[in-house]
Amino acid sequence: MDKLQHDLKYGLVYSKTLAYKRNLEITTNSLLRFFEICSYPYLALSWGKQSIILAHLIFKLRPKTPMIFLRSWESYLLHDYENIIQSFPFSINYHEHFKDNVSWNNWNWKKTRDYGSNDIQQMADQCLIEWDGLIMGLSKDESVARRITCSSSNTEWKTIFRYISGKYRCTPIQFWTNNDLAAYISVNNIQLLSTYKNTGLKGRTTARITRNNAEMNGLCELKKENIGNYNIIVNRFPELSTY
Repeated sequence: MDKLQHDLKYGLVYSKTLAYKRNLEITTNSLLRFFEICSYPYLALSWGKQSIILAHLIFKLRPKTPMIFLRSWESYLLHDYENIIQSFPFSINYHEHFKDNVSWNNWNWKKTRDYGSNDIQQMADQCLIEWDGLIMGLSKDESVARRITCSSSNTEWKTIFRYISGKYRCTPIQFWTNNDLAAYISVNNIQLLSTYKNTGLKGRTTARITRNNAEMNGLCELKKENIGNYNIIVNRFPELSTY
């Protein structure tokens, strides 16, 4: 039994608890309220554990909601996204926004990373001009920065934040634990990226090599899982071989 199977086995038991059912109800109500507020909301879909749950849940609540994946040069080298996208059980309103900041230059990793620092902010404006609401799978438990972000609600809903521009952000599973994630995934039989088999649900994924990902041994996991893809990345960015 791998680490993911272990987590999901416990998650199936946890799915019977009142705590999980309450959290799922709060999240569902939060999304329904967000859909009342926003006319053109979208999901920032990374295909990680949190966002794939939101894709599944949002489709059941509002099937036509756009879901946008920010794909980078290295995305398909880092994880088996093709398999997950093809195995997703619903035909979602899916958009893959490809930003290639690598193949046309010889910059080092830091310069490339800095050049694309605003890609996620610009993604929706380029894919969905009329958007007025953003849904993200952020979790308070992931980092201090995300805890601060998720605690910055300025509306009557703790999961909803209103920007100065008048647009909104919703982080509907910010308070979920890995037990909640495991429960939803196991009950709905959702297939996850293969890296979770080695890390369990404690692992974090990214579609782009960020500083945090490198320092959290993301490339070490890739080296163990797919040495060929790892070599492609470090041949292009030799400085990453130190991580």
